[in-house]
Amino acid sequence: MIEDLDIEEIVVRLGDNDILLKLEIYQMIIRKWAQHLTTQEIAILMQIVDQTVGWGKLSERIYSDKLLNGGNLYGGQSGISRSYLFKVLKSLESKGMISRNVRRRASERATFTVNVKWTSPTDG
Repeated sequence: MIEDLDIEEIVVRLGDNDILLKLEIYQMIIRKWAQHLTTQEIAILMQIVDQTVGWGKLSERIYSDKLLNGGNLYGGQSGISRSYLFKVLKSLESKGMISRNVRRRASERATFTVNVKWTSPTDG
């Protein structure tokens, strides 16, 4: 189980394309994290997870327009405004589910990291 792995082992196994680990992370988000999120937070988080965990990594540089518009991969537009997108990202960060490293020169692009070790404060 993911709770028994340290971050370094998770990174190695994701890089080795461990499908079962990816599935466990997706299930954990759907079954445990989703109850703590709004619909918009789930939609944006799943895009971030797809572009990170889905591709065998915990971090990835992602443009805000990709999160906002979704592109063909996510059925088109997310249905939220740019300002609301940043509120959603700030909320996900404040909950500790993701971290964002924004470059000053490229404010439209940030490196997102998924905190696969996140647990709810109410889970103990």
